[in-house]
Amino acid sequence: IYHSRAKDYLTTLNCAGNAGWSGSTNSSSRYYANANRATTYGMEMYAEYLGWTLSPYVNGNIIRRELELPTRSTYRTGEPTFTGRVGVKNIMLFERMELESDLYLRAASRAKDETADTAVQHSGWATANLEFTSTFGSENQYQVTLALNNLLDKRYTTAHESIPASGFSTAIGAAFSF
Repeated sequence: IYHSRAKDYLTTLNCAGNAGWSGSTNSSSRYYANANRATTYGMEMYAEYLGWTLSPYVNGNIIRRELELPTRSTYRTGEPTFTGRVGVKNIMLFERMELESDLYLRAASRAKDETADTAVQHSGWATANLEFTSTFGSENQYQVTLALNNLLDKRYTTAHESIPASGFSTAIGAAFSF
């Protein structure tokens, strides 16, 4: 559970309908600005059950932020109220490596931004994803990950981005500890 109060809070605001942007109607353009104050309340949770071969888990965040701007005060700041992830993991141990698979849904609720004169609505979204991570080496110091993102090829845009997220995509990563 968290709560914060900030003065001179740095945020991004929509240009659309903002008098400072000469009547811009582009709802995806944003600029940095200082809010007089920001008050944020929220709760983040993670739960996982480890008693089975497959480990179900849930991770979520609930947030509510009020921005006090020079011309208005609003709780509709473009931040999704709910974001989260729910999935199931499996870890298989081999002689020289560990392989973790993770099938999960990632989602966010809709968000409305009323920080400018023109309100902007962001739709909620959800994606199905599958990730494989292999850890190996004499001290498990190497890691390779293959992520298959947005398996159902859904079109969506997150609340803080101005371009649509990619459809089905893959990502490969590597890391090592020293």
